[in-house]
Amino acid sequence: MWSLNLETNTRTELLHGPHSYLNTDISPDGRWLVYQSNESGDIEVYVRPFPKVDDGRWKISLDGGSKPMWSRDGSEIFYIDPEGWLVAVEVETFPGFSASRTHRLFDTKKLADRPYYAGARDYDLSVDGRRFLFTRNVAAASSPRSRIIVVMNTSSLIDAL
Repeated sequence: MWSLNLETNTRTELLHGPHSYLNTDISPDGRWLVYQSNESGDIEVYVRPFPKVDDGRWKISLDGGSKPMWSRDGSEIFYIDPEGWLVAVEVETFPGFSASRTHRLFDTKKLADRPYYAGARDYDLSVDGRRFLFTRNVAAASSPRSRIIVVMNTSSLIDAL
């Protein structure tokens, strides 16, 4: 895992080793990094300080997790658990990091047609932080005839969310 300083065009290696580090997301205040890794032997969700990633590490998934992301206000981290549920973890990020209550929000298995750990994060949060948007494999849809809907001027729609 690397970071790139766009002003100086220099890159810095953040995490390295024999493990995978995927689906990273920087906290809204720019002080924390959430990611998934197999460094424990299982795919789990971790948080580290950013950019000084060696100053700490917290495992926040309970029994596996992938595709993490921060809430818009930085008060929660979301991830997909091995059973396909979207999970929310309440966090404090100032003055230091701590995670507390974890709860399942909803089952995503019908929304995604692949293993919970596979690939890049396939969901996002609306601008107001109140709704989730998931991508779905159209070919796997239950109807025998799939439709493709093309939406133009999506930036005005996103602004309205």
